[in-house]
Amino acid sequence: MPFTRFLAGRNLLNYLTSRPAQLTLGLLLALVLAACGGLGGEPRIVATQLPPTPAPQDLGYPVEPPDLVLGAALFAENCIACHGPRGQGNGELVASGQVPPPPDFTAPETAGALTPAEWFDVITYGRIEKLMPPWQDALTEPERWAVAMYSYTLAYSADDLESGATLYAQVCAECHGLNGQGDGERAAEISRPIADLTDPIELTSLSDDTLYNIVTEGQGEQMPAFADDLTDDQRRDVVRYLRALSLANTDVIGQTPAGEATAAAESTEFPEALAVSGQLVNGTAGGAVPAELKVTLYRLDETDEGIRDESFETTADNDGGFAFEDVPFDPNSAYVLSAIYRDRLFTGDVFAGVDLLGGDPLTLTIYEPTEDPSVITITGLTTSVEAVGEGLQVLQEFIFENSSDRVYTNSLEVGAGAFASVVVGLPPGAAGLAFAGAPNRFILSDEQAVVVDTIPVWPGRPHAVQLSYFVPYDGGAVIEQPVYFSLDGTVQLLLWPPSLGMTSEQLAAAGEQTLQGQTYAAYEGALTLSPGDVISYELTGTTQDAAAQQVTPLPDNAPLLLIGGLLLEAVVIVAVLYWYFRRRSRAQATPPDNTTLIDGLIRQIAELDDAHDAGDITDTDYERQRARLKTRLTQLMNKDERPGA
Repeated sequence: MPFTRFLAGRNLLNYLTSRPAQLTLGLLLALVLAACGGLGGEPRIVATQLPPTPAPQDLGYPVEPPDLVLGAALFAENCIACHGPRGQGNGELVASGQVPPPPDFTAPETAGALTPAEWFDVITYGRIEKLMPPWQDALTEPERWAVAMYSYTLAYSADDLESGATLYAQVCAECHGLNGQGDGERAAEISRPIADLTDPIELTSLSDDTLYNIVTEGQGEQMPAFADDLTDDQRRDVVRYLRALSLANTDVIGQTPAGEATAAAESTEFPEALAVSGQLVNGTAGGAVPAELKVTLYRLDETDEGIRDESFETTADNDGGFAFEDVPFDPNSAYVLSAIYRDRLFTGDVFAGVDLLGGDPLTLTIYEPTEDPSVITITGLTTSVEAVGEGLQVLQEFIFENSSDRVYTNSLEVGAGAFASVVVGLPPGAAGLAFAGAPNRFILSDEQAVVVDTIPVWPGRPHAVQLSYFVPYDGGAVIEQPVYFSLDGTVQLLLWPPSLGMTSEQLAAAGEQTLQGQTYAAYEGALTLSPGDVISYELTGTTQDAAAQQVTPLPDNAPLLLIGGLLLEAVVIVAVLYWYFRRRSRAQATPPDNTTLIDGLIRQIAELDDAHDAGDITDTDYERQRARLKTRLTQLMNKDERPGA
């Protein structure tokens, strides 16, 4: 997909919360992995804080035809990090190994066997085992129907609908009516009511495969079979046209994500090269711009062979001004500035090629460093705890914020070109540590009790640390997790299964939250803690109830959506660009030893096997939990097998 939807002249946070930005994030991560062999670029950091408990009850069907234009916008904002800009299952979270590959929505067989109602339910209730949260609070019911039907119809093309419309007029309209409302010329001759195909309720319970079978085989004596009259492709086209009759703004079907902007770019004559000028700015009060600082301009675009990047270097003058001459121009390319200042990498806004035509100077902001931990505050912490065999699987996300006008980093070098940033303390007994596919970003202390981040914390940008680990559990556990920075925000704890009990002087019951048919007990507290304080709670209860709870598995081709939302889009792009360009100018940080992690995962798998053999866990839960553990184990073991790992 071309990079025509980048915006220029905006600060990074504003850019990232816009719809066009969402269309580019997958390609940026693909670039990172292509350039660095899958190791140099780090994964997108996304929000794991789950939406609050829903208020209104869904109707379970669309009242109005789902709007595909709205669905396309929501898909771009929330889904492409996993599914990719075109829904092909190639988003950056997949490329980085954070999530398993989701199905390709552009393949007809992906949605064909599912009804739109089932598709909608997956979006509404999530797939927690694949890190997909429920969207029933983040999106309204009409919005969920819109994104459901947009993604459901990504396998359709404009040619399909045109062919289907022609065939429908020839063989269907005499009964169903020209507009599908069941008022055709022969409708009065038919004894049974003819469905109104424009009513979205009528078709939500019918899959494309079911509609295809009806068209192929007919229905009783009233509906003829068309197996002999229409080819297989023609019957598929009719089905897609029938589906489109109950949708709004179907003109977007078959469009590329860039839409009209792509068409406009392709129809305009552009220069082969142009000059790009800019200005270095020091965002720290009283900070100066150093003379003769090297500035690099990267050009990024997608080719048939993969992602291509070119770099151009220049030196800023004494006032921080810089210029690049004869930069190859392509309206579909993206352009990014970077500079290394005080051994830290700084990246600028992302600009589309077309946005450079005005000749406006670009700006690259650098900051002075600070090692003062008082500028860092933990503003949010979400912890999800799930019983797995004889242990607890814990997923956490810390949100840090920097209140100063300096970049928070540390002079302690923890790897080649990698410096310590914020740290996260682990509770005693934590094992099987994993970092959502980002092993080279984090460093473990010798005692395996402190995780050190190596991405600096920029002013005004939320900074996330996401990790998971296991804690042994035999019917009771006291969890004490230290914090090494001030904490002033909401701490949330989600427990599954319901048989787990929790007591704490810091957290109070906050109701229940239902995820994919499972009920989580929610606890939270607005805490103010000092560095060195501890978040403490005690868990009690057995896991047998959880193991016995039967969970109906969702189809393998159900959609997988992005976990969270737009809260941390700034962190996303900063982490991606930071690691990519640091990889270009630095050696990789020394990765941690995975022996302890692997041993912990192997132990958890063995305990899960024992529980299954003893009949304490259902086949469904056993397979789901074991697959999750094996995926992590395989990733770690493959990493250790690489030369130099």
